[in-house]
Amino acid sequence: VVGGMTVTDIFSDDNAVLAAELWSPETGKFETLASMSVPRTYHSLALLARDGRVVVTGGGLCGKCSVNHPDVEIFAPPYLLNDKGELLKDEGRPEIRSVSAESLTAGETFMVTMGGPETHTFALCRLSAATHSIDNDKRRIPLRAQVAGRGFDEDGEYVVFSLKVPDKRAVALPGTYFLFSMNERGVPSIAKVVSILVS
Repeated sequence: VVGGMTVTDIFSDDNAVLAAELWSPETGKFETLASMSVPRTYHSLALLARDGRVVVTGGGLCGKCSVNHPDVEIFAPPYLLNDKGELLKDEGRPEIRSVSAESLTAGETFMVTMGGPETHTFALCRLSAATHSIDNDKRRIPLRAQVAGRGFDEDGEYVVFSLKVPDKRAVALPGTYFLFSMNERGVPSIAKVVSILVS
């Protein structure tokens, strides 16, 4: 969670919340993280990037706003950082080598080939459609995964997973999604872009 205000003061940066927060499903609590350098209040936007970072931008842009923020900050959650605080490189992240189909329909099964022997979970994250600081289109759809095969090639060990898009079209809405794989430590891959089509 980024941006917003402790108390609403429309068209102002007063009472802006600078610290990011991360929800933990394990503890049921929010953890306070690093702070942004610029207030992100009215007309601000936060977008999930393919590499798991969050692009935070905007704020202001109205006739009565005292300040406009036509700039961008990029936030890296702690699970994307190594012990030195640097962004994880490829070797510290799961690798989606290939996806059997980039256009999917509700109920469809598809294959994902992952590098390495690790256990993975998978999720689809719908691309944003935001306005006035609200992303009404955000959704994360966990996918059931089964190991369909293993092997070795010139790039090393790989595992093939069988994934299924949920049957209900009210859950798997048509549109464009990021497909992420997460390892046992919760570190996400760089996403592949897939589409769910009207079926």
